[in-house]
Amino acid sequence: MNPPRSAKPPGAWALCCAKWDGCAADAYAAYEAARPGAQPVDVLVDLTTDEAFRKPTLAFAEARAAQGRPVWAYEFDFPTPAYDGRLGAPHCLDLPFVFDNFSAWSHAPFLAGMDARTRDGLAKTMHQSWISFIRTGDPNHPAIPRWDRYDQRSRTTMRFDSVTTAVSHLTPH
Repeated sequence: MNPPRSAKPPGAWALCCAKWDGCAADAYAAYEAARPGAQPVDVLVDLTTDEAFRKPTLAFAEARAAQGRPVWAYEFDFPTPAYDGRLGAPHCLDLPFVFDNFSAWSHAPFLAGMDARTRDGLAKTMHQSWISFIRTGDPNHPAIPRWDRYDQRSRTTMRFDSVTTAVSHLTPH
């Protein structure tokens, strides 16, 4: 199967075909439609990111919720300014926000150039959620919208970004 338009790099398209079996072109088309104007490589990055991170994470949340276990899901969407923001919010970018310890990450290139006021506000919000969860078993606190447990009906997920909000039924990027 040939890559759509000018999808590059070829290795990413091969991975997409291998993971999505005979429906790679349909998957690509759906992701492309969800992100109008995106470069083909960005569509492939979205596909492979969902395959590597989102799908297994949501499968884990679904399995735990089906067992009646308390689950709170989150998505970190605050983008890095690196590479003109094309990377979005890469894997592990949330760590200095969770721990609110940017001084320990002074040489992290993906943090460079962030608006300090927005960054610090988000870090305080996320850090407090983790502290609340550690202390009480519940991540809710007064500075965030109500964060309901993840369940198979609503699939509530807290989206941490410049504006933190609870969303239902995550859609692909």
